[in-house]
Amino acid sequence: MNELWSHQKKAIELAKRVPDLALFFDVGTGKSRTTIEILRDHYNTHKRILRTIIFAPVIVVDNWKREFAKFSKIPESKIHCLHGPIKKRAEFLLSNQGIFVTNYDALISDDFFKAVLSYKPEILVCDESHRLKGYTAKRTKKMIRISVEMEDRKKLGAPVHRYLLTGTPILNSQMDVFSQFNVLDGGSTFGTNYFAFR
Repeated sequence: MNELWSHQKKAIELAKRVPDLALFFDVGTGKSRTTIEILRDHYNTHKRILRTIIFAPVIVVDNWKREFAKFSKIPESKIHCLHGPIKKRAEFLLSNQGIFVTNYDALISDDFFKAVLSYKPEILVCDESHRLKGYTAKRTKKMIRISVEMEDRKKLGAPVHRYLLTGTPILNSQMDVFSQFNVLDGGSTFGTNYFAFR
């Protein structure tokens, strides 16, 4: 296994002190490896795999399974890449345990969105989080709702962690970070009013 770079080690240490973290590393500098190391720490602390869902572009969904195999000892049977009909994905999510990886467009389905809320994720990872920059987009609004419910559970003492991963958090203007940070911390950093933020 390759040695961790210094920026990865710093992020892993920081994640032990703060519950939510944005990994805005350049492309090819180990965001997924860093995230897996952070998740391993959480799982070891709690002596179980926390309810984890990872949203990613469809092209890299299966890559997450390979990365877990490469950088962790988590059994392959515990890592589920969700493809196919949305209704079956929702049913599978609610009837199995482990780490789930799916694409952002699954959130367009109300069935899948409701399944995620019922699943009550303890860890949410948004890979290529700049895909959530559009604050009026349906999937962004649903992701923010998931995050807000997680924030409510965190206030009650639940182990809740949220992570953003992207090398390009700002594509057009500073406005691009507003909805990403709403997903990251439920509005704690920039508030929940886009127009006030602007």
